[in-house]
Amino acid sequence: MAKAIDKLKELARTLTDDQRRLLREGLAGGGEIDPKSLAKSLRSLDTKAVLARLGPAVPPLKFKTAPRTRPASRGKPEIVTVDKASATLADVRRLVKKRSGRDLTSMSEVRVLDLDPSEVTEPILRKLASHDLTGASAGSRRFLRIEKPSMSTSIGDLGKAQEGEGGAATARLVIVIIVFGPIIIIIVANPPDPPPEEPPLTRW
Repeated sequence: MAKAIDKLKELARTLTDDQRRLLREGLAGGGEIDPKSLAKSLRSLDTKAVLARLGPAVPPLKFKTAPRTRPASRGKPEIVTVDKASATLADVRRLVKKRSGRDLTSMSEVRVLDLDPSEVTEPILRKLASHDLTGASAGSRRFLRIEKPSMSTSIGDLGKAQEGEGGAATARLVIVIIVFGPIIIIIVANPPDPPPEEPPLTRW
């Protein structure tokens, strides 16, 4: 209970005066809330900053001094954005072929981990694909390595496997690093599929 109260206090300190006024009006019976004003106020809230402040403390990202293997690619990492958790590794392979013109026929492993947005930089992504994390960094980011995964494995499946090994997701991004022979593909974010649209209610 004490931790919950502390987090609520942290959240309260991030609100603007307008947001506090709207909450007082709505929660304390001070009058009807104007939906447009409330939406505008909520949109102005820096959600990432709030989650960062409320989230658990995470040790800095650190790597072991010796690389795990030789870098799989000497060029820039291939970054593929996937907007559906149902997308499979075969779908990702097709996207990479379309973008790079190379037919990827083999996969050695998939690596999954959580990162803060500030950590999603090319040097860090490149290092993630060729170095091992320290134990503290790997554990706090729910790091998971899967060797020779099936091409029918979906991005959502990877997220479930990660949750099974490392616990529930945090506010951080999920980065999927796929090594296809000489090419490194990095998928930034592990989005859930949107819920199916419900038909509009019919008034009788």
